[in-house]
Amino acid sequence: MLVVSECLSSKNVLTLRTYMDDKDDAKSFIRKFGKFDDSYWIQGNRLNKGNSSRFVMHNKWVCSFSPHRKVESSKKNQKCDAFIDILIKIVTKGSKKNDEYLKRDPPLNTVIKINPFHSHNCGSADALKRLFIDPEVKSVFLKYFADGLSPSQAMKQNISRLRTLPNYIVSLANGALNPRPWTIYRLWHKYLEENYGSFKEPFERLEEKIPDYLNQGIHVVMDKTDPWVVLVVTPLNERAQKLKNSSEIIFMDSTSSCDVSMASVTVLLTATKGGAVPIGVLIHKQQTAVAYEKGFKMLMDNFPLCFNGLTYPKIIMTDDSMAEKKAIQEIWPQTTQILCIFHFLQAEWRWLMSSSSNILPVNRQQLMQLFRKAVYAKNHEDFQDVVNEINHLEGNQSFKDRFNENLKRSQEWSMSYRNENLITRNNQTNNYSEATIRILKEIILERTKAYNVVALVEFISIIWDKYFINRLLDFAYNRRNQKDYELQLTKMKSVDPNSILQIDEFLYKVPSSKDSKKFYDVNTIIGWCSCYSGKQGGFCKHQALLKQYYDIEFPNSPVTDSNERHKLALLTLGIRDCPPKPFYEVLYYIF
Repeated sequence: MLVVSECLSSKNVLTLRTYMDDKDDAKSFIRKFGKFDDSYWIQGNRLNKGNSSRFVMHNKWVCSFSPHRKVESSKKNQKCDAFIDILIKIVTKGSKKNDEYLKRDPPLNTVIKINPFHSHNCGSADALKRLFIDPEVKSVFLKYFADGLSPSQAMKQNISRLRTLPNYIVSLANGALNPRPWTIYRLWHKYLEENYGSFKEPFERLEEKIPDYLNQGIHVVMDKTDPWVVLVVTPLNERAQKLKNSSEIIFMDSTSSCDVSMASVTVLLTATKGGAVPIGVLIHKQQTAVAYEKGFKMLMDNFPLCFNGLTYPKIIMTDDSMAEKKAIQEIWPQTTQILCIFHFLQAEWRWLMSSSSNILPVNRQQLMQLFRKAVYAKNHEDFQDVVNEINHLEGNQSFKDRFNENLKRSQEWSMSYRNENLITRNNQTNNYSEATIRILKEIILERTKAYNVVALVEFISIIWDKYFINRLLDFAYNRRNQKDYELQLTKMKSVDPNSILQIDEFLYKVPSSKDSKKFYDVNTIIGWCSCYSGKQGGFCKHQALLKQYYDIEFPNSPVTDSNERHKLALLTLGIRDCPPKPFYEVLYYIF
């Protein structure tokens, strides 16, 4: 309740009486008055400092465009005389004798003197833009930052929020409601320092946050010795370690310049029916063999059976990085290393195009075709034929020397070797890793650098992890199309399902779609077919036919039924949070 005290009011000063408890009530009044007249009030001098026995507080607030603590030439110094003077009295028997307002119930113990006349136009866009950010709006932006939004994203989100309010056109000009960019960036940097610690010494803050991460089931392990390495494993990553695919093939890739200190991120991925998922993420200072070895050892020390109960994966696919390959050989010597064929061929073409190759321009395309022919040879005989053809070339000695050098490690890039010896699920390129790194850089980090390693851990363990969860749930909730599966079935339309022969519980013979007398062997437990598409464990049209008519679950098939969707949801959410199996049943319309 506000009461006008006419006897104490003057031409330019309005005197009010009300009840307040303390300084917080006074600040609340100041904020409300500032919203009322589109102004911002700053605390001026504290009055009556020596009368603490008679007053709770006595403060004076002045307009932000007043001369208070401003140089003469400042744009904000408009010599504004507007002020708000608030005096909160202590109610005693003695004070009641001299003040009639203190005798009321409740006592009006507060005297508010207001000079509301500003020397400037408070309602102009130029004046509004200079208002300080409102505390409530500040809290909104801090929540945006906590949710992972960048300053630019937060500003866009705030503008979208303002557009839903009445009179939003004027609100967009108001700096208290729509702060200027420099205000937001200053708030952003303050938020970073408070939450992620010092830019130069981030590990102290990271150590403080590790128990909080552990309470969320997130394992963050670090080694501060040079070169430093940080391991991040979320609950989703830990569940992915128990997948069969985690023992078959791991996809690995690194990217640099992820934070201001130029830290690198290395991701180890396993394939699921909803795309690739990390089994662990490494953040490290350098892309050296020592850093990789330290990170891999850290993973094994904390998760020794992270490859579906094994201590090493059967296959790891990488780019042609000597540092990565050396570290893998050191930590997992029993693992077969293979290269991404796309990058391997790309490196060869770059060499052919370089002047140092000494290859004539007219010969480059022909030599590249021969090299591709060697890489994609289907069997050992075809591979040897191409090798002999290259070695019998006239001239182009530098090409032959380079090819024979690569021949020493042909198991890493030869398709003929993969067809006869490996289960790669038809993954010949590192597309899973490339896509995952691109998601990190473009969607999670938005092509910017994280503030420091603490912020990078936050992005990886919270925001990036939520991205994987949302994508997997799309498959589990049957929100993705099944065009690839339907295409495989279309290719087998001419085959009679009754002609399929069952040899034993897991072995079938499926007729060819082109020659009914020709049959292909299909192993359902491995997810393998003797046709070219299924030799490396890829899902082929013969397996699709078996799945459709025999309702067989293949380890390499797309998600098509409620059982597979439920398993994918268990991987994504865990047993505790996963809805029961009936939730994933398909709805059929009966007409």
